[in-house]
Amino acid sequence: MNVHFRLISPPGWLMVGFALLLGSTVPADVWAQGHNSLSFSSVKVGQWVKVDGIPQKDGTVLANEVKLLTGDFQDDDWEVSGKISRVDRGRKALYILGLKVRTTNETEYESSDEKTKATFAMLRPGLLVEIEGTFLKDGTFLADEIADESANPKKRKKANQLSFVGKVQKVDENRQALQVMGIVFQVNNQTKFKSKVK
Repeated sequence: MNVHFRLISPPGWLMVGFALLLGSTVPADVWAQGHNSLSFSSVKVGQWVKVDGIPQKDGTVLANEVKLLTGDFQDDDWEVSGKISRVDRGRKALYILGLKVRTTNETEYESSDEKTKATFAMLRPGLLVEIEGTFLKDGTFLADEIADESANPKKRKKANQLSFVGKVQKVDENRQALQVMGIVFQVNNQTKFKSKVK
């Protein structure tokens, strides 16, 4: 008896599964082939994510990469990285895109230059910073720590991008967008999706 074997190319979902298993990134359009939709099928309101992207003129951000995060997150694990848009010295606040960041007397500062004292006074529009803290119910970000990253070569390579770590507030499948800290991140077929354990 002759037995014949025929190799059949795997379906889209199987290729996506292999890619995730190997730690590869999956473009949105490939993900869509295996899941009949974009990765929004995995992104849920309340899910912790890290989203990187390029700010647009309309106040949204074009997402380059979305990481779905799992792990033990605390209320002060929110993060924002990017260039300062505006500084309100009277109210000791700053803005990154449309997000208002408030500081207190307990906010800690880190300078890129050890010779320079790190204070609120060092903050200025265009300065590249990384901010850790808590996103509040009133839509503002309460900063625990603000670090000047202008001398960090890794950060400077992505100086024109924003990076947010926080919970998803909204998912709009029709617009292919998700909202984090009040900022809308637009997804397209170039957006890469990953999963990461904290």
